Amino acid sequence: VADHPTFTRKENDLFMRANITLFEALLGFVMNVTHLDNRSIEIKHEAVSQPGFSKIVTGMGMPIAGGGGTYGDLSILFDIDFPKKLDEDEKELLSSVLDQDEIAKIEQMILKRSISENLERLNKPLGHSLQPRPGVESFAYANMVDVSLVIPFAGMLMEWSLFVAQPGWIALQVWRPAPSDGEFPENSFSLMGETVFEPDRPGLARLQLRKEEAIMCEPGDVIGWRVDGDPVLPYDSMDEGLTRISRSPILKPDLGRTEHFPFAVARTYSIQAKVVSMVLVFNTFYCDGERIEVVDESVDFCSLRYIDGQEVNGHARSVLIPGGVRVQFWKVCGQDTHTAPDFGTVNGAQDMDNRASATPQCR
Repeated sequence: VADHPTFTRKENDLFMRANITLFEALLGFVMNVTHLDNRSIEIKHEAVSQPGFSKIVTGMGMPIAGGGGTYGDLSILFDIDFPKKLDEDEKELLSSVLDQDEIAKIEQMILKRSISENLERLNKPLGHSLQPRPGVESFAYANMVDVSLVIPFAGMLMEWSLFVAQPGWIALQVWRPAPSDGEFPENSFSLMGETVFEPDRPGLARLQLRKEEAIMCEPGDVIGWRVDGDPVLPYDSMDEGLTRISRSPILKPDLGRTEHFPFAVARTYSIQAKVVSMVLVFNTFYCDGERIEVVDESVDFCSLRYIDGQEVNGHARSVLIPGGVRVQFWKVCGQDTHTAPDFGTVNGAQDMDNRASATPQCR
């Protein structure tokens, strides 16, 4: 069976995958599978299905040549669709066959799975595959942005990776879409950060930034770069990239300067950026106003300092907690007292666990 959307064939046997819900995995299920000749085959399973469970349906494969009318088998591998969390109706349904301890274990399993999936997504570099490509850069003295490389969350860009075609000079950049209020033409971007890189050999290259070099990013920012004549990055005209190009400026743009990118080409460049999801602390309510400090999940809030050199405690009024991060809040750092609104405690500290979510939360 070549290029069939459902079945693959190995000799006389057929193989397919099917999705079942968590409740079907726990309570059993009945489903119908449409065969190659449009027959409907009933698949019934009344026991608990473990992850990786498969079922063999004898005689539902392909006809065996010279086998006197015998057939191979159909093997079905079941993937379990786990919910992000259980609501009250779902818990009530499960309580008809499971006790509260078993339901609690399932909830914990769902949480761990959601955390793992979310952290895997957040830790994935943003960009295109790092590989040789046939295109040699033809633009000179131009800024470029790949509008397909949109940063999805607030964070700090900590690492650049690229496949270098030839040694030379390149500025790796982060651009922010300009406000669409009529002041700037469409496809205008403001330069928010830049890393100058001068690779001395072709091949894979990674550039890790020090804390003071990291580029602060917001959702919607895009990855870009500036070329001044050196064909550092290879490209091809296939794949998913969409690059916009500025008019060739005489001067390099300063941080915050807005440029118009009127030209577009379907090009994919071998570039990636590692953006680390960050906690943002504000001195006003509702996660707006002036930011106090930017920290990742490895930094103790007790060590933070406000912009005037004082401790953050007493200044912080709201905290934006991104997806993939858990934060504990204390009235006195490390002690068992606190004053913030109650949303759960862990070891005496109020706990905000957003590891399983991709959506930031304001507290």
